[in-house]
Amino acid sequence: MGVRRGDAASMMVRTRRQGREGGDGVKGCLAVLAFMVFGAAVLVGVAIVVERRGTAKSEALTGTTSDLELTDYEPKSHGRKKRLQGADIEYLYVVEGRTFQSSTWLSRTTLSDRVVCFDPEDPAVHAIRGNPQATCGKANHGETRRAVEVAAR
Repeated sequence: MGVRRGDAASMMVRTRRQGREGGDGVKGCLAVLAFMVFGAAVLVGVAIVVERRGTAKSEALTGTTSDLELTDYEPKSHGRKKRLQGADIEYLYVVEGRTFQSSTWLSRTTLSDRVVCFDPEDPAVHAIRGNPQATCGKANHGETRRAVEVAAR
């Protein structure tokens, strides 16, 4: 008994469909892999931002120093419609003979008198304050940053 032509054609169509369906599985695996790589990249990015930004606001910054030197100052507006006037600054501060370097944006109102609140156990963890009369302490310092220790000037 021979194979009829109609049967052979339908077999080829079924074989092609199965081949495409198998390709969909590969595409699905590639999509999942791409999603996992993207997710990992986002997590790495978040970790980098957290490291550069510093620690949580609740960390006690009980040390204070006014031994602070501005090393770079660039006027810059921030916020919606650029209404917040201030400057990007780079600065050095000294704690117990150790010099630290960091940068931030400060509003125009906090550029005059400055003080650094820092963690006595890790002086690189700090916050710069524009009001020297304000007390440093637990959750009373704003955004914390992590400075880099540099050679003394």
